[in-house]
Amino acid sequence: MGVHVVGGVLIAVFQLIGRSQAERFIGVGGTEWYLELRLWVLAALSIWLIGATAMAGTRRFDARGVGTFGVMFALFVGYMIVTSLWAPDPIRAATKAYDLLFVVWSCVLMVVALRIGGVRATIDGFWGGLFAGALAIAAIGVAASVVGTLAGGRLSVLSGGPNVFGRNMGLLVLASLRLVFDARRVWRIIGMAAAPVAALLVLLSGSRGAMLALFFGVIVYLLVHRVDRRVLLSLLAVAILGAVAVATRFGELAVAVFRDRFLVGLLVEQYFTHRDVLALAGIRAGLQNPFGGLGLAGFADLMSRGDYPHNIFIEAFAEGGLPGLALLCLPFLRYVGRWRRGMGHGDSLTVAGLGLLAVSSSISGDLFDGRGVFLLLLMAVASQERAGAAGKSRVGSPTYDTR
Repeated sequence: MGVHVVGGVLIAVFQLIGRSQAERFIGVGGTEWYLELRLWVLAALSIWLIGATAMAGTRRFDARGVGTFGVMFALFVGYMIVTSLWAPDPIRAATKAYDLLFVVWSCVLMVVALRIGGVRATIDGFWGGLFAGALAIAAIGVAASVVGTLAGGRLSVLSGGPNVFGRNMGLLVLASLRLVFDARRVWRIIGMAAAPVAALLVLLSGSRGAMLALFFGVIVYLLVHRVDRRVLLSLLAVAILGAVAVATRFGELAVAVFRDRFLVGLLVEQYFTHRDVLALAGIRAGLQNPFGGLGLAGFADLMSRGDYPHNIFIEAFAEGGLPGLALLCLPFLRYVGRWRRGMGHGDSLTVAGLGLLAVSSSISGDLFDGRGVFLLLLMAVASQERAGAAGKSRVGSPTYDTR
């Protein structure tokens, strides 16, 4: 596997850093485009893939037709950028189109990485890189909570705010569970220690969307992953360590935020942070403009409470009309269709991460924030295997493509 994991690692870094600027780390500069970390990461990935392609020659890995899905995502993003032509605010539309270029760029690189580096190596690189990177972010979060530097009672590291931080910590929980179920004792211990800490950090983010998404992601993982006696014992050990962590000052803070934000704010007071208002406004905008939508970033002209509906599907419908919604839904429907036709669900951890991000992106964030949904769907598709084929061939087995 070796160097082939590099592609997956860099894609994981891209997922984690979001819109973060280099000035947060070097202390100089501003918001200039050349200080965007996402630009550096995708540029590095592009250079690495060009070099890997040259070294591999005509050698390619079988990525289970993932290229077709990459084309579908490119068509969706391309269409949404075209809607800038009738957008009410060209400046806002151009800014959002710039964000979407990173989405389509990362999707193209993901397809190439799966074909050049191999499906298994790319997936392992992604989750390994995400675990290491998210663990570093988690360490900063724990330190901030312990020394009492929380702003407004909610924890956030890097850009994107508490909602993005909670989403990243949810992915860390899933990556930790993979280690919990590992056959090697050292990795099991690391996973058992990391999983409850990451879960408490989700609570400390105060993001109710991240909490719901984590619950859904864990349920999906346990459903698609084979659960045996060893898995149940490992989960029991994680629960015990989690109970111990709750008894610390760090755990008490997490429980307090969970109580205020989820139990009181959501369940008792039914405060949805105006998500219900934004969602209804987005649906109404799509119904009133079914053939082309409001145009890219057009939703921002409707509402004073937010620039987007905090739901990527409603956002596509509001700003792209029925064509935008159909183009976004098509790859997901095709993935489910392949699953029903006996292709299997794909890598269990990736499917769980896809479920987590799909729920999170239906509650918080815009299309760029939902980039992980596209990337993980590509990995899930590439790892699908027809029932009974797993014993005959390895996911990502090499083929030789002379096209």
